[in-house]
Amino acid sequence: MVFGNIPLDEKVINKEVVIVGGGLAGLTTAYLLAPTFHVAVLEATNAPGGQARAFRIGGTSVEHGSHVFFKYYKNSLGLLAEVGPPRHLVQIPGWTIVNGEGQQVILEQSGRLPGLLSLIPSLMKIPWFSGSDRMRAMAASYRLIKAPVRRWPEADAMTALELGTQYGYSITGAETWNSASLGLTDSFVDELSGAIFAGMHKVLVGEKRGLSYLIPDMNLSELFAVPLSQAVEKRGAAVRLGYRVTGLELLDGSPDEPGCHVRFAASEGSGSIDAHYTIVAVQPQDAAKLATWTGAAWTGLHRATPIITITLGLSGEVSATRDGREYGLSRKDWIFSVITDLSKFWPEFAGNKTVLRVEVGHADLLPGGANIPDDKLISLVKRDLDRLWPECAALKVEFAKKIVSRSNVYVSWKRGCVMKKPNIAAITRGNKSLEKDDRDLGHHVYLAGDWTSKGTIGMEAAVNSAFEAANFVRASVGLPSLPFRDVPIK
Repeated sequence: MVFGNIPLDEKVINKEVVIVGGGLAGLTTAYLLAPTFHVAVLEATNAPGGQARAFRIGGTSVEHGSHVFFKYYKNSLGLLAEVGPPRHLVQIPGWTIVNGEGQQVILEQSGRLPGLLSLIPSLMKIPWFSGSDRMRAMAASYRLIKAPVRRWPEADAMTALELGTQYGYSITGAETWNSASLGLTDSFVDELSGAIFAGMHKVLVGEKRGLSYLIPDMNLSELFAVPLSQAVEKRGAAVRLGYRVTGLELLDGSPDEPGCHVRFAASEGSGSIDAHYTIVAVQPQDAAKLATWTGAAWTGLHRATPIITITLGLSGEVSATRDGREYGLSRKDWIFSVITDLSKFWPEFAGNKTVLRVEVGHADLLPGGANIPDDKLISLVKRDLDRLWPECAALKVEFAKKIVSRSNVYVSWKRGCVMKKPNIAAITRGNKSLEKDDRDLGHHVYLAGDWTSKGTIGMEAAVNSAFEAANFVRASVGLPSLPFRDVPIK
């Protein structure tokens, strides 16, 4: 297992580590640092997990968006195997995409053919592709996979559509691939950064069976967030829910003394902790409010638009959704962007009914925006379900529970945003080569979260950023780094 080599017998380092944010990155950092250090996680909400969690609304589970585990998620799957309940992931062989006319296709890689040739059977089945679209998609995918990462600043200066067509995709091909790989990111192909578009080619098309994925077959909080939080506490760290960090004050002590004064507010009143190390594992907008002394480019990153997620019950079975796969849809053509049938593999929804999880991306573009009345939203979603699966037309909506996410949503990776991410740049001082880590904010304050990682976004990037944050702390006291496999982008 990835996490099996974490030393538990190291001498305890009498230094305080405060982690701001109890999402996947913050909790993983705490798991990696405790019990060697004294660790406290301060989470503003009343539940751990951040974006990787679910909510109970009127006895029904509603997840925060949609979550899958791709093949390259080595470290997050290793962490889940170590702390979570066993055997609670369902294997799906490929991503299902749908165009505006309701035509569907499963995009997957054949196990019988090598490399990019493994995509040929799927490409041949895309009903809206012409022969030219297919040939151009193969050639463009190859060029993007082989493109060096050093060209990402150039790619980030373009949208995914601009980059895709420059590398040889037809417009139809670029839009189709964007739906296949990025249906969950709530971005249009003519808004999304070309650098994200290229990165997803490397980790999905470029990986054997990369388009296959795993879906949790249960409430995500119970699967991941809660067990991870409990594992952190078993290792001696404190996870304090409902503790909102209100400010960071840099201290001018020696390197062995606390570097930051962390102020927080909780239900029982306000307080503070003097931390030797502070890991800021929140989104860039919130991190910028705390790290007021920096004017780095990442402080200009902003959230994606609001997302609405609905758990919706229909009065009968929908045979078309029998395997529980996720359907990536374009918000330019449909009300929603991702849909999953939970009734086929979530125990709480077992029976002869159909329970769907519907994620509505770009909720700001709905009539009335994210504040659209429930009955109007349900009517719009049901109309599109009837178009996607005609058998839904005879079924009634028996219940619908929703959450609206405005603040705890993903970073908006539009054109020009990827190069604002904090990065590691090689520098030369005299005859010595060094690395400048933009996540190091000074005074032993360090950034974590998927948006801080060198690779692509998602749960794997969040976990990997935790390794980097933990290794930052360990290196400062002379401890060896914890090994991990970064997102496989070369």
